[in-house]
Amino acid sequence: MAFKKMSIKEIEKWAGIKQKEVPKYLIVDCTWPWSRDIKDIEKHIKNPKPHWKWRNPWFGVHPNHPDVPVGYMIIFSSSMASQLYFYLKLGVKYIFQIGSIGSLQDNIKIFDLIIPKECLKFDWISQHFHSPKIVRCDKQLLNIVENSLKELKFKNYHVGRTVSVASNWIQTPERMNKWKNAGLMGVEQETATIYSICMAFGVKPIGLLRVVDTQKKAERLQDPNRYDEKKNKKLRDFVRDVILLSIQKLENV
Repeated sequence: MAFKKMSIKEIEKWAGIKQKEVPKYLIVDCTWPWSRDIKDIEKHIKNPKPHWKWRNPWFGVHPNHPDVPVGYMIIFSSSMASQLYFYLKLGVKYIFQIGSIGSLQDNIKIFDLIIPKECLKFDWISQHFHSPKIVRCDKQLLNIVENSLKELKFKNYHVGRTVSVASNWIQTPERMNKWKNAGLMGVEQETATIYSICMAFGVKPIGLLRVVDTQKKAERLQDPNRYDEKKNKKLRDFVRDVILLSIQKLENV
């Protein structure tokens, strides 16, 4: 597939932002856009300023290091591709994906974390950005994030292969059983697209995904505990702390 080539000036005009304003680090929150507000964003970046005509993403700085620009972007499934393309072309170098995932393995519990080291492409959009059927996170980022998790004394995380799907409707019992028996850790909708776009443009990605669903007998079940807002908030805040610590390590500050 041939991509339309756009100059930096064309992208700046389309996105309504100058290249020099785009941060090196971008936190990509894979969630429903209306489920986040400015208070959530301010937990991740200081002095956030909205961009784009939908006031998304927001660009600010690291809460502890005002000289380190960091961005925060809310996306859901296929809506991410076009916007991510622009910001990667304008200078984003590192992507930290956050969001949720359903567990495929019995030993992975709700409120654990999954880091997709590899992701099987079972969606549609990622096929257009990178040819391999399996895409990967960045090794350097994986090492740094794992060191941050250990430093923060968090043990309930799992690193391995996941699968991205285009829709929940294709998660048939047969496929779920096949993925489970193949050792895949979880299923969600965004990682393959994010990793594929990043690999296509030389950007380094990693995902830190909260387990919110479990599955038994090859059926996705919504665990009632997922609605424990106190635990959800605690884990979301913890993921934020891991990312900000990892950025500090990357900056050696």
